[in-house]
Amino acid sequence: MELLDMGLPRKKRNNFGFDMPILDVSFPIDSEGEPPLPTKAQMKKMTKAKIDAVIKKRTKKKKHIIHGARAVNKQVTPPFRRKTEDYDLWAGYAASQADELEDELDKAAGGDMFYERTLTMPDSLHGGIKKIHQVINRKTGEGVADYSRRPSGAEFVNINQFRFESLAHAKRTKMAILEMADDCSPLFGCPLSEERIRKTKRDLNRIKRYEKSKRKKK
Repeated sequence: MELLDMGLPRKKRNNFGFDMPILDVSFPIDSEGEPPLPTKAQMKKMTKAKIDAVIKKRTKKKKHIIHGARAVNKQVTPPFRRKTEDYDLWAGYAASQADELEDELDKAAGGDMFYERTLTMPDSLHGGIKKIHQVINRKTGEGVADYSRRPSGAEFVNINQFRFESLAHAKRTKMAILEMADDCSPLFGCPLSEERIRKTKRDLNRIKRYEKSKRKKK
């Protein structure tokens, strides 16, 4: 078995504000196991638009629920949106869905361009922990989709044949994250980074300002 050094960073900051190591900086190439790595030309052709198209087609077909920044952006007007790159998705059997998306993306790329990893995170809204199953682009080292189980009581809305987390639920989630930050112990530290806390405050402020703008129009 040959090892190929992809030159990825050893750490990256995930969507929850934790520093997490990249799964590995060397990936095994096994002629009897995983498909071969795509060529540079194939990687170049696998653009962000093509990756998004595969994810969106599968999300619509499987009726998965888009949550997080994309869900908020879909329900507020342009001045209150923010740029986001990956997809946060709720799905039954989240681990299997991440594996299947990885396979579909690899097929579209013509080789083993993506891999899956699992992270364990605190559940700010419901307590306990939750597992996030990420699909990672080997070329960039960045996540393209995060799958997790739909939280109990999480509402969604239907927009253009897609399911999105409701704005009300997104607001409650962000408020719960900030409450968790307020409850952090100075002795034991906080599982949320300062960057994540600042980002959540800005996101919550966007939602509140959007709601305020709607009330003014009435």
